[in-house]
Amino acid sequence: MSRARPWPLVGAAALLLLAATASWWIWFRAGDPVSYRLDGPLLITLDVRGREVWRHPFASEPVQQWNAGPYPRPAFLDVDGDGRNELLFPFKYSQLAERSDILYCFAPRGGIRWQFCTTRAITTGKKTFTPVFGVNYFALVPASGKKQPRVLVGSNQQPEYPMQVALLDSSGKLLREHWHSGHISHPLVTDFDGDGRPEIYLSGIANGYKTAVLVALDPENFGGASVENDPQYQIQGMQPPRELARVLFPRSSLNLALETYNEGTTLALSGRLLTVVVRESMGSTPAAEIYYEFEPVLKLARVGVGDSNYSQYKRLYQQGALKSELTQAEIDSYRNIRFLTPWRK
Repeated sequence: MSRARPWPLVGAAALLLLAATASWWIWFRAGDPVSYRLDGPLLITLDVRGREVWRHPFASEPVQQWNAGPYPRPAFLDVDGDGRNELLFPFKYSQLAERSDILYCFAPRGGIRWQFCTTRAITTGKKTFTPVFGVNYFALVPASGKKQPRVLVGSNQQPEYPMQVALLDSSGKLLREHWHSGHISHPLVTDFDGDGRPEIYLSGIANGYKTAVLVALDPENFGGASVENDPQYQIQGMQPPRELARVLFPRSSLNLALETYNEGTTLALSGRLLTVVVRESMGSTPAAEIYYEFEPVLKLARVGVGDSNYSQYKRLYQQGALKSELTQAEIDSYRNIRFLTPWRK
């Protein structure tokens, strides 16, 4: 009578051991990072259970500018489209304009994948600017098909107005750039015109015109430098702009009386309407604002004003700073937007 072989039992035990080992590994091994903390110059990332994943020592302690104003926070984003998030970390050396900020891209398990900063000397009709730039924003730009996403980075010269809008590939290589005389921020990346490809929308100030501006860019084809009517603000040594559209917004009588310029701020998409908020008073709270609603290809649909506009006009009229309170005729005049570049996609 032959004795039964123990191999099935050995195999089962091996499988149980393998499963137990895998469970232990999954439980005790830190997952990909979802948060971070700073300990002086040391960047420490943590997984969903609060366990340390990796750490990176910077040469100096970064300024946490995002705690004090409109500066982009570090963000975990899937830069290369592989389903795992990298960490994009904007590093600021100092509150003073001494060195350009660096945008670091860290791999999910640590290590610098790439870094980007702007150090280009910009010359306009009146001066050459110190090549020191601060990171103003960054955002992912999706690509069609199986292509990897791109990274949009906005950097403005410190402390003045030249602005670079850069598009990087997933490895940090500069694909293209657009330069603008005046800060253009508040990035909105969306397929607003419904053609299956996203556009980039930015709002801010056109310094050469001293007025609020909306700029639309095609991620596949943008470049050059903005055209300014004042030669002193014209960026030199660059090609004409390649942009989908550039729109100037009129200044209200309140803005003309109190400020040097108005400013494009928040961009919001609701259904088939793009809202651009233009701030007319910089120091008052709440601010006087005008709301412009656009249909696709930037066809102006409606213009409205905030409640505080009426009260501020009334107060300034009573003080003698304005010739009248806010009238419907003035509100109607806000529709006189100006296309420096008509929609051309």
